[in-house]
Amino acid sequence: MKWRMVALALLLALGASVLGVEVKGGGVPGSAPPQVVAASLPDGNGPAGTRPASSLSPARPATTWRVVYLTFDDGPNSAFTPQILDILRDQGVKVTFMVVGRNAQINPAVLRRIRQEGHAVGNHSYSHDYGLFRSPAGFAADLERAEAAISSITGVRPRIYRPPGGPHHLTPACREILRARGYRVVAWNVTSADTDPHGVTAEQLVRNVVEGVRNLKGNAPAIVLMHDGTQTGPGRPAPGTPGYVYLKNREATVAALPVIIRQLKELGCTFHTLDE
Repeated sequence: MKWRMVALALLLALGASVLGVEVKGGGVPGSAPPQVVAASLPDGNGPAGTRPASSLSPARPATTWRVVYLTFDDGPNSAFTPQILDILRDQGVKVTFMVVGRNAQINPAVLRRIRQEGHAVGNHSYSHDYGLFRSPAGFAADLERAEAAISSITGVRPRIYRPPGGPHHLTPACREILRARGYRVVAWNVTSADTDPHGVTAEQLVRNVVEGVRNLKGNAPAIVLMHDGTQTGPGRPAPGTPGYVYLKNREATVAALPVIIRQLKELGCTFHTLDE
């Protein structure tokens, strides 16, 4: 028995040297199970040349590990929404765009492209004004105005609604209006935090999303909040201003998106739209 235990330990060590990982734990009966941890690898990814944890994960399982709904709020806009659409087309991923009615009217061609490429469209209000929840009549008017703007461009009446700021802003009267018009309210359970007023990097966004999806309990689907963003004016704001930070955040979202998709695919996630 002793020589078998020694042979097993040697085999584990040999396998670790071939795979480029370190095996921690006894690897013999009665000891802790082995743990695979990232070792330094010469691929240039991550700090000190270490490979990201996701690239050391097992091959994608035969069944879906988690369903992911990527959602993008506040657009469409002429600068960043087309870049996001290009990435989604190249990656073969469909998502849901939560559209602001006034931006749809400014960028009808972008909204038509969203629908033509198979993405879902939700109503995210016409004005994106947080004050609209104070008056049921004002809320209903804003809802209907956004609905008319979206449906006149796409030919499809939206059936999902995400309130500006999230569902906690909805009053009982607003919820009844949505119910009567056949809307389903959609929140999120993973946020990229890509509207941080202090600024955020692409690397931080990748970590926020991938770790957020990893940390969900059970088999709950992940609804991920991101932003393609509102239409902005011409020119570039001065560094240090809120407008400058906003644009840098949008650039970070575009840079992070293909990495997020790749790492979630490696985890065995599949992507769907909220109107399915």
